[in-house]
Order: sequence, then structure tokens, then C-alpha cells
Amino acid sequence: MSSRLTSSALLGLALALAAFGCTYDRSRDDDGGEGEGEGEGEGEGEGEDAGASPEPQDVRLVDWNVHDLFDTAADPGTDDPVPAEDDLAAKLAAIGAVLRELDPDVVALQEVEHESLLERLVEDELGGAYDQIAFVEANDPRGIDVGLVARLPITDVVSHLDERFPGVDGTGNYGWSRDALEVHLDVAGRDLVMLVNHLISKSDPENDDKRAAQARHARAIAEGLVAASPLVLVAVVGDMNDLPGSPTLEALLGDGVLVDSSAELPEGESWTFVENGRRERIDYVTLLPALSAMQTGVLTAHEDPVDDASDHEPVVVDFHVTPP
Repeated sequence: MSSRLTSSALLGLALALAAFGCTYDRSRDDDGGEGEGEGEGEGEGEGEDAGASPEPQDVRLVDWNVHDLFDTAADPGTDDPVPAEDDLAAKLAAIGAVLRELDPDVVALQEVEHESLLERLVEDELGGAYDQIAFVEANDPRGIDVGLVARLPITDVVSHLDERFPGVDGTGNYGWSRDALEVHLDVAGRDLVMLVNHLISKSDPENDDKRAAQARHARAIAEGLVAASPLVLVAVVGDMNDLPGSPTLEALLGDGVLVDSSAELPEGESWTFVENGRRERIDYVTLLPALSAMQTGVLTAHEDPVDDASDHEPVVVDFHVTPP
């Protein structure tokens, strides 16, 4: 499919999002200028607002596997594809077009080779508005990693890359293919933590135990964050590479400690990937209860502009975050 995005295709995406009840905040300028709800948390304590109590803040989160976002250089020791510059530029333009239309505040991304690609995406396609970037190089043999860009302040980034953990049955010794990237953001005076994941592929059945172990450990990290700081808001997001009801999702969601933000969407709307002609949901935004209670909307974007950019569909979740 062509990587060129037409105005009619973008309009189709806008209409589809509106139809799902998840509208854009048009008070923001296209170049990232301030509008209602933007800039809160930035420059706090300055001028006449010094010492003012935090205000509630509307936040839009997008989680998206952008599929093989590689640069044009071959990296030693990895089996990385090397696209032509024109192809890379077209892919970045396609990703940027979708993100401009979705207008998120925070974007969790999977299958990104290097931080420099996120920097280029932000500068070339997003007008420099997403000046907060989190990224850690990981262990994938092709060199794909997870990352995050935001126009909200990042206060801390924690890597879990070197951690080892047992399987669901208590045996085994597993680790991360890509980092479980823990990113702390300042939202309405609260600590919002994004735990960005890309669990190991289900293409090989031998990976099933490891994938479930990764999901279980991601949940343990989330629970540990709340145990250490009860007011924290936590989202565990990413390409989990498995279906609802699978052992992987059972290990993650378990007894409902984490809430699937898309659980109420019809199957015809919630799918994020096509496998052998079948629509499947393998990408998730899951929430601990305090953040789940602040959710105001959810959709999965399905339009030509998305398909031009990736083989996965982005999950879009809106929140109304209240101060502690």
C-alpha cells in the first residue's frame, strides 16, 4: 500500500474516531501551541501561579507497534533490515500523519531501532512538540526496542532490562527480549507511570512459557509501584503478542488487579493485528484501578492512514486525571 497519505484518508480517520466517541482537543494548535489542558505540569511554580494547587488534566495515551522502524545503517551483531532513505522518510511521514491526527499527549511505541529515530520523528513530523523521550537499547536479535515520546514532563525513567524472573509455575529463569520500560510522568500533580512492553513473539510455541513469565513479571512491577507509593497511577501497555484469555493475558490480568481498557469494545472494533487473514487483538493498554477509574474513552484506530504506517493498529485511551 502506498505510503502517501491523502487529505480524504485523514478525514476518514477523523470521522472514524469521532464515531467512536473519542474526539480531538481542537484547542491545541497544530504546531503544539498551548491550548486548554496543555502545558499543565510544565513550569509549575513560575510567576503568579507559584504554589497553586494542581488542576485536573485531560490526557490522551496512544500505544502503537509501528512495525520495523529501522534506520539506514546496518548495526554490527544484529539482523536488522536496512531501508532506503526514501522508504524511511515515507514511513516516518506516515507515522507522523497518524499521530498528528490522533493528537495524543503520550505515545508508547514498539519496534523502534534507535532513539535517534524517535528524535527524527518528533522534529521532522511532529513539530518538535513531543520534547520528552524515553528509550533504552535492549536484547532483541533484530535490534528493535520500545520507547516513549510525550509532551508531558518525564520525571524518571527506569530500566528492567537486567532482571531475571521465574515462569508462572515458579520454575525457569527468564528475561526481557525488549525492555519493560518504566517511564514516570507528571500529570495533574500525580505520578503517572507507563510500563511499556513488547513481549516475545508467539510465532514459536517454545516462547509461550517465556511470554507468560514476562507478562506476570510486568504485573509484579506494576503492583510493586503501588505498594511503594499508593497514589501512583500505572498503565501496563504494549504489544503482548497474545490473545484475550490466553495464558499470557491471564498472567497479566489475573484476578482483575489490572483492568483491560478495551474490554468493553466489540471484537469488530478492538482488533489490532491481522494474522493469516484473521483479525486479532494482541496490543493492550491495561490499567491499575486508580487510573482505570479516570478513563473517559477508548478506541482502536482503523483507517488507511494507519495501514500505511504499520501492520498494527494504535490503541487510543483518554483519561481525566484528578490531583491527589
